Amino acid sequence: MADLYERLIETRAGYVDESKWLQFLRDAYSGGGGFAGDIAPPLDGWWGAAATMYQGGVPGMAQTRRSYLSRHPREDAEKFTRRRDRAHYPRVVEALTRLKVSSTLRKPARVDALPDDIEAWRDVAGGNASLSALRATAALRAAVVGWTPAIVDLDQADGLRSRADLRLAGIAPRVTLLAPEQVLDWEADDAGRLAWCKIRVDRSERPDPLADARELSTVTIWHPDHWQRW
Repeated sequence: MADLYERLIETRAGYVDESKWLQFLRDAYSGGGGFAGDIAPPLDGWWGAAATMYQGGVPGMAQTRRSYLSRHPREDAEKFTRRRDRAHYPRVVEALTRLKVSSTLRKPARVDALPDDIEAWRDVAGGNASLSALRATAALRAAVVGWTPAIVDLDQADGLRSRADLRLAGIAPRVTLLAPEQVLDWEADDAGRLAWCKIRVDRSERPDPLADARELSTVTIWHPDHWQRW
């Protein structure tokens, strides 16, 4: 069992270095982490599933009080800590990033599809979240960290043949945005198609409000026609 666990959490080459770089990019956008002074801004819920990875779910990345400030050669630890806590970081990265993304998304995307197909994408993430709304979130995340992976899946439709049958059964495509760090590893064939993809999801569970939360991790290996979960 221990060997299975180790194999499940194995990551692709360069994963830890990439995760550190992504953390730096998110810190630059949010003003948190190594850019924060004595008052650190809370992580915006806009990151969604990325939040748990950002707050310590990445293997090999211990969450310590760090700073991107450089310590002067003759500056002792006490003076450096005092300067670090007084430092102020103007969040120009956030303003410029949002400006560029809003300019890119100022016009709705044109979709070449049948009306029924477009209707099936009206609610792709639950809560009437349209593909256009999800596109805006994905674009902003990608502008910050470079890329935004997503899972696109469809419920099984045994015995249902027509679009009308699918619509009446409430079966529609579902899209889930992920953080790059959640994609632990993958394999592609010679044509560039994904053969499998290993994804990790961390979450906190606290059914009893008077008890401590439990930290849970799920690893899912997605294949083109099935998936495995631990």
